[in-house]
Amino acid sequence: MRLAIALSAILVVTTPVAWSAPVTYTMNRDHTDLSFEIDHAGFSMKHGWFTDLNGTLKLDSERLDASSVDITVGAGSIATNHELRDRELRGKGFLDAEQFPTLRFVSTKVTRTGPEALDVLGVLTLHGVSKPLLLHVRVNRLAISPFTKLPAAGFSAEGTLKRSEYGILTLIPLLGDEVKIGIDAEFSAQ
Repeated sequence: MRLAIALSAILVVTTPVAWSAPVTYTMNRDHTDLSFEIDHAGFSMKHGWFTDLNGTLKLDSERLDASSVDITVGAGSIATNHELRDRELRGKGFLDAEQFPTLRFVSTKVTRTGPEALDVLGVLTLHGVSKPLLLHVRVNRLAISPFTKLPAAGFSAEGTLKRSEYGILTLIPLLGDEVKIGIDAEFSAQ
């Protein structure tokens, strides 16, 4: 649901800093957030996030179509600031984190849509089901990090999925079927 976030990192390709060969980046977990929102019976949008994120970005600044991202999210790391609800979301009626411990997003195509914008198409595997997911990505910055002195990439992304398409049917339509995903991520060169 939220993995798509890392996909957005590919956006960095549109910035002026360039390296002559593909560079592998690792997700900086301390500066990456994967959030989601879902309709709560028409009264409000409930927000949540995942805290266990890992991923790599292979960035080819000369051949954008050769860039890729692979992100894994721990299903059990879902959080909504309410422990009882979080246990329910990790359970069999929703993510079933015991049987399906990870979500994974793997990019399949990157398309430039503007000077600092990309569409990243990939496959999201959630709840044992793999389906295409499109992320709209904004490249925030591609530059040498002032902290590590290594290449770094930052981006923001958004996408939408229908949880019913992944076999998560509990409480639809009382709880929304559509889940909006938001990602803010930083990657550092290895």
